[in-house]
Amino acid sequence: MMAQCLQEGTSRIAVQSSGNTATSVLKYAARTGIQVVLFFLNTNEFKLDPARVPENVFLIEVKGTEKNLKENLARFSQAANIPVRPRLEQ
Repeated sequence: MMAQCLQEGTSRIAVQSSGNTATSVLKYAARTGIQVVLFFLNTNEFKLDPARVPENVFLIEVKGTEKNLKENLARFSQAANIPVRPRLEQ
């Protein structure tokens, strides 16, 4: 995902995570400098260590269900003109 962003010249992305994806995204964001807006459910906050979040990653905690998370991510992406990676299913 991050390699594709670098190839495309994408400098900012929005991502959803249940925790496991977040760990990988945090590492690659730190290495690549890509700005990441990471949406996660409040029930998964224990999986994210704030001390390991690089300056170019912004965390957005969403209360509710996976559906709520996807809806919030889609609205944010459209309003901020930041692509979602991987792309949301239609």
